[in-house]
Amino acid sequence: MLAAQNALFIPVELSFKFKPFESILYKVINNIVDVLFVVDIILMFFTSFQNKKGKEINSSLKIAKNYIKTSRFVFDVLSVFGTGLFTLINSKMALFGFFKLARIGRL
Repeated sequence: MLAAQNALFIPVELSFKFKPFESILYKVINNIVDVLFVVDIILMFFTSFQNKKGKEINSSLKIAKNYIKTSRFVFDVLSVFGTGLFTLINSKMALFGFFKLARIGRL
């Protein structure tokens, strides 16, 4: 649901200046989504995967290496730069929020 919320609101928010996007409630919800997304990135380093032979890999080091080599990791890290903390520093960083849309493809 959170990824769907991002998919609907991020393009509109970056394209138009609507008053609802300036509300405190929207900003709080958006920051909660961003925090949960960072937690998801961290959890990916502890989630097993299947290798090419179909064997489940539980080794933390192998899991981390596998995740870091994927395009998913690149999109995940780039999307973090579009979060509220970075956009406060530089408003143009909000464009990195478009990388959050890649999550919808994983649903």
